[in-house]
Amino acid sequence: MFCAVLVWGCATTSAAPSRERLAALSVDVFYATDRKVRLTEARPCTAGLPLPLAVRFGRERGTGALSLGVFPVKLLATRRLGETPPAIERPMCSRGRDSVFLAGPIPKSEEQFAESIRAALAWAASKEILVFVHGYDYGFDEAVLWAAQLKNDVGFEGVIILYSWPSRASRWSYLADLSNAEWTTPHLTRFLDALGAQTGGVPIHVLAHSMGSRAMLSALHALAVERSDRPAPRFKQIIFAAPDVDADVFRQLAPPVLVLAERVTLYTASDLALRMSGWLFAHPRAGDSEPGLVLVEGMDTVDVTAVEDSHTRHGYFLENERVLADIFQLLSHAAPPRRRFRLFDSRVRGMLVWQFRS
Repeated sequence: MFCAVLVWGCATTSAAPSRERLAALSVDVFYATDRKVRLTEARPCTAGLPLPLAVRFGRERGTGALSLGVFPVKLLATRRLGETPPAIERPMCSRGRDSVFLAGPIPKSEEQFAESIRAALAWAASKEILVFVHGYDYGFDEAVLWAAQLKNDVGFEGVIILYSWPSRASRWSYLADLSNAEWTTPHLTRFLDALGAQTGGVPIHVLAHSMGSRAMLSALHALAVERSDRPAPRFKQIIFAAPDVDADVFRQLAPPVLVLAERVTLYTASDLALRMSGWLFAHPRAGDSEPGLVLVEGMDTVDVTAVEDSHTRHGYFLENERVLADIFQLLSHAAPPRRRFRLFDSRVRGMLVWQFRS
């Protein structure tokens, strides 16, 4: 049955490590989310006075208005490159400042958010922004950790922004997440439009994973074709990692998007999770190379099957060292595939496909 395979989910989980393994490496993750806001009173585990109200973001849809802010977190002390982050959330029973999530998210107004990003860029080694859109089966806190790990593992020295839509963070809620990914699209469109206007020409990269690619592709398509009153914002790198998007829809929507960026890259693999999605909807997914590679003139298609041996071949963008190294070369050096380490080209239907040497 389809759900029996989807139970693996898009968010990879692992047992939480001991607190002694947590690092002093702090990462500021800026966030924009249309999840429902929950203010919960965090009380200490022992008797004592209540702690201040803590901001949390749930699994439900909010009003459609975006909540903005910054969330400082810490990464593992001894984690390896590509090691899966702990799938944990802030504890409901708080003993004070948490060693992973610190004091929690810091909400900001739209003006404060823009000013904070400008201030962070002023201190950053790289004056660039990376927007990360997560996939299905992510809670907000977990998505923040993945965003922090992404920034660290690809050596991105600019400012990272997590766009978090209301995934229900349940492996059994695939169809509900699909509906919410469509619901968030106009909010993501407005956010990208505003971000381009507020940052004054600062290079912006976008990376979407799995079901998040549905919202990202539609949002970018809207910016490309529906903003006739003023120029659409231009991006530096647009990356779709294992997109859970109908392959034919991807071929239709992608061409107008190409003009928005210096380079658009599709990472694909023989992806079992996406194969199940394709069977459910009777049409293959763009991120699954097994039924047939998605090739669009002007877009780079990179097939990672040869170097990816996980059980589903779906979370490689954060787990596979060679893919992480390839994304590093994209973001840091804007390197075309021909100049990237261990990629070689082949031709399919007269068009170039890039593959890793095993």
